[in-house]
Amino acid sequence: MVESWKKGQDELTYTFTLRPGLTFHDGQRVTANDAVVSIKRWGQRDVMGKQLMAATARLETVDERTFVLELKEPFGLVLDALAKPSSNVPFIMPARIAATPADEQVKEVVGSGPFKFVKEEWQPGHRVVYVRNPNYIPRDEPPSFGAGSKRVYLERVEWLYIPDSATANAALEAGEVDYWERPPVDFIARLEKNPNVTVSIVDPMGTQGWLRPNHLHPPFNHPKARQALLYLVNQETYLQAAIGDKRYWQPCAAYFICGSPWESEAGAEPYKKQDIAKAKQLLQEAGYDGSPVVLLDPTDILILHAATLVTRELLSKAGVKRSYFPHRRRERGDHQHRGGLGHRFGEWL
Repeated sequence: MVESWKKGQDELTYTFTLRPGLTFHDGQRVTANDAVVSIKRWGQRDVMGKQLMAATARLETVDERTFVLELKEPFGLVLDALAKPSSNVPFIMPARIAATPADEQVKEVVGSGPFKFVKEEWQPGHRVVYVRNPNYIPRDEPPSFGAGSKRVYLERVEWLYIPDSATANAALEAGEVDYWERPPVDFIARLEKNPNVTVSIVDPMGTQGWLRPNHLHPPFNHPKARQALLYLVNQETYLQAAIGDKRYWQPCAAYFICGSPWESEAGAEPYKKQDIAKAKQLLQEAGYDGSPVVLLDPTDILILHAATLVTRELLSKAGVKRSYFPHRRRERGDHQHRGGLGHRFGEWL
């Protein structure tokens, strides 16, 4: 949405100018005020946004297309924060919508991008529909992931949620759907043999899985109990169980994804060698009293389900009493006795 930006000699002032001719899906022009109000709302809700706003002295409009962000202290991730492609994205919406209190959900979805959300056809948990925005003006440059030109070649896109993988696979092979974003590895061999289906690795860096303990309650509110998990985990065991085919996984000792600009193995020794005895020792030092740890098992996500089963066995080897709770999707941060989690799994894109 930005035509140009510049940083002042003081290294604290950023000036952004919006592209001319931008309009929202409701027909209203996109102005700098829309951007400022939207960014301020995002800055109250997003973790990175909060960090940026904490370092910001002022964020205000200069004219209809220009706004300025002035820092009160150096913050090296200004552009990274404003341009980040993953949650929570600093979406620009009309100021009237962005003015909704940060602790309230917005009631309208009005953007300015190449596709428009069709609210009338939205079926939560089943289908989201988008249609081409005829008024969208793409940038005059090659596309580059979340940046660059966005040229639309489709009049309509239906995004379907099909929770059962076998049903999704059948729909793809029958031509009922055109694209399956992340098929379970169990289906890859079959799909690769189908001459009408193309299987490709879209992102060579892939996805990084993680095991997240609930640090609000015992035993993992103690740092040593969390450290015990580092020595308990063996990446190859998890990856073999969850994925199998070695073409689609590799161990990575870096906290940030291997192959990324932030890759580093500093302090990663516990990731490289499993040591169950060390894990037991750390749990004892943390004062673990034998209380059960609840493992939430997302049975509708096969990779995470497999990882949960591996963790169940590893915790047993470390002497941890665990409860096993299969579920579809549930996230609660309260105490385990009230349905909160002890462990959950996720993926980091």
